[in-house]
Amino acid sequence: MRIAITGSIASGKSTVAKILRDEGITVFDCDKCAHELLEANARCFDMIVKAFPDAVISGVIDRKRLASIVFNDTKKLRILNNIMHPLIKEMMLEQSEGTDLFIAEVPILFEAGWQDLFDRVLVVCSKEDKMIERLIKKGYTEKEVIARIANQMDIKAKIALADDVIYNNGDLAGLKDEVDKWFKRIRNAE
Repeated sequence: MRIAITGSIASGKSTVAKILRDEGITVFDCDKCAHELLEANARCFDMIVKAFPDAVISGVIDRKRLASIVFNDTKKLRILNNIMHPLIKEMMLEQSEGTDLFIAEVPILFEAGWQDLFDRVLVVCSKEDKMIERLIKKGYTEKEVIARIANQMDIKAKIALADDVIYNNGDLAGLKDEVDKWFKRIRNAE
């Protein structure tokens, strides 16, 4: 079975993935994969440098600068996604081969059109004020937060396309309980 975990930025997708990892379950991380693709030895490094020279400082792609460029220009975001998404998808599919259970954290699952690669989709969602609060605590400005949220698919549309939904508006213990219940249901349905 292939399961995707998705949701809006700062909704708790990574926390859900961590809860599963803490239980010994492998979860593929598309964001981590994307970060690796920005390293100097990555297959798409030269293409990104050529497309976004303003994001390069001393021969290194500055992720914060790149994010500032692409999250304020949908055309540039599309260019970056066209470079990186095929490679991330390839790496994800390679990892899933030969596994009985494959779970991937895919932040922009629906935006990338990858939902058909999975048997089930779990959407993790939070109230917008909680998401903004979490991102500001991580050091983002309110302008950066609003730009990132604006570039994502509406959460109501994601929920409508999901097989399962976990609401993350409480504390970590409550989220862990919800994840445990969800995972037990999934395992019992197999």
